[in-house]
Formats: sequence, C-alpha cells, structure tokens
Amino acid sequence: MSRSLNLTGSIFDKSRLYRKAAFMGLSAVLASGAIITFYNNHIGGVLSYNAVAGAEWAALTLMPYMISAVIATITAIGVMNFLPTAKVAAPAEQIVYRLRELSDGDLTARVRLDGEDPLKEVGIAFNAAAGNLGDRIAHWKVVNRQQWGVLGRIRQAVEENDMASALRFVAEMEQHWDRIAEIEQQLDC
Repeated sequence: MSRSLNLTGSIFDKSRLYRKAAFMGLSAVLASGAIITFYNNHIGGVLSYNAVAGAEWAALTLMPYMISAVIATITAIGVMNFLPTAKVAAPAEQIVYRLRELSDGDLTARVRLDGEDPLKEVGIAFNAAAGNLGDRIAHWKVVNRQQWGVLGRIRQAVEENDMASALRFVAEMEQHWDRIAEIEQQLDC
C-alpha cells in the first residue's frame, strides 16, 4: 500500500526553482546592462570632461555601475529568500503525503528525511507516533482475537452444561474487556 512520493508539479520543483533563480539573475544582468548602455550613450555623451570637474566626472561615470550593484544585491536577496523556503518545502510535502497515507489507514507510512533536513525532528516524531499507533492497534487486535477464542470456549462449556468452566471463561473475557478499555483510553488521548 506504500505509494511513491511524486514531487512533480508540487510546491517544491527543482527545475522551477532554478528557472526562477535564472530569470531573476538574467533580469538583473539585462536591467544593469540597459542602464549602463543608456547612461553611457545618452547622458555620458552629453557631458564632456571639460564641463565638469574630475571628481564629478568619476561619480557620473560610476553611477550606472552603482545602480547595477544595487539591482544585483536586490536580486541576490530575492534568491536567498526563496531558497530556504524550497529547502523546507520538500520535507514538508513528504510529511503531508505520509499523513494522508496514515489517515487512509496505512499504518506502515513512515517519513524518510536524509541529512540535515530542517524538519527531520518532525519526521522522527511522526514515525514514533505512527509506530505507537500501529502497536496499540495490533495489541487491540490480539486482545480482540482472544475474546473470540474465549467466546468459543464459553459456548462449548454451555453446550456441555459445564457452568463452572463457562463462568471462569466469562471472568477471563471480562479481563480482556478491561485490557481493551485501557487500549481504547490510550487511543483517545
């Protein structure tokens, strides 16, 4: 019943992530290039070195490069903001997927996170919870099967008219019900 995790078209898609980063970088390069070209061709050409002092000329010449540096910085900040989100998105999607499997009744659903995933502790807690739930339900099933066996022995004792054995089996069945009530109480928490 284990299904493979398909992250295509999901929140975390590496090719989409790389396309975004490439688009942002290319946009910054094109914007910077356009600013430098426009500035050098139109504004820088109008001014002459004789018209302004040397310091002003240097400042005016460096202006498009400073603007380009600001654009590059803003682009880098943008890329750095969505990269950590992408690092968390894949483990989060895996946990959500496994929760859906668990809610569908697959008690073998487990989260497998490698390395230094930021949600590794959540995955460990999920696996522990799923394991505990599976253990309790398995224990409940064992006790329930024991109840059916005791019920069969009660029936046989009644058919044989052995009331002492039938009462002993009824007492055993009551003990099983107490165990089932404890398990149910644990599951209600």
